[in-house]
Parts: sequence; C-alpha cells; structure tokens
Amino acid sequence: MVHPEQGSNASHLVFHAFVYPDSLRPNRDLSGISVRACRAADRVEGRVFWAVERGKRGARIEDRLIEYGAEPAKWIVRQPAVVLTPGCYEVRTQGGGIGATTIFWLSRDGAIDSARN
Repeated sequence: MVHPEQGSNASHLVFHAFVYPDSLRPNRDLSGISVRACRAADRVEGRVFWAVERGKRGARIEDRLIEYGAEPAKWIVRQPAVVLTPGCYEVRTQGGGIGATTIFWLSRDGAIDSARN
C-alpha cells in the first residue's frame, strides 16, 4: 500500500509505503515508485513526474516513509522529480507482488488531499 503521509504538502510530499494491513512495517520488497498525472477518461497513462527503481543491486527500503524527489540509497532515478502543480496525481508502487496505486490531489494552496479516492 502507498499513500501521501498526513501533513504532506506541495513543498514537502512524503509517501507512506507499507505492507498491508500493518502500516508500521515498510514494504522491503518495494522495487519501484512513481508519481504520474491521473489517467485521462480514455485510460491513457499520464505524464511521469518522478520515478525511481531499485535495480539489480539496489538496497531494500528500510523506512516506510519516502520523500518525493529523494533518491533511496543505491536506487536508480528513472525520472527526476518535477515540481507538481495543482491537479490530480497517482502514486504507484511495484514489487513483492504488491503493486498499489493511490490517487491524490494537490490544491492551489499546496494542500494534499487523498481522501476522495
């Protein structure tokens, strides 16, 4: 599972990636995380705003909190972070058979809202 951490905003966006149902245990099998624009009605994938992946020699995530734009130790940046503007986004995780997607919204005042998904 993954979602924006409570208290996140446009200038400090943190994702909480964990193994369901225990939100205290990080998903150590996580192999990738990306942030994209929400899909259009025709299901076309949105623009990628940030993407990192573990790669063959990458370290496992030891923390359940991952900051937008940060590069986890020994991970590969596939898309450097782009400044997010107000709108709809998807955060996706891959790995360990636990792929997850959560939709969140960035408002004009910089607040993050993921309660609508």
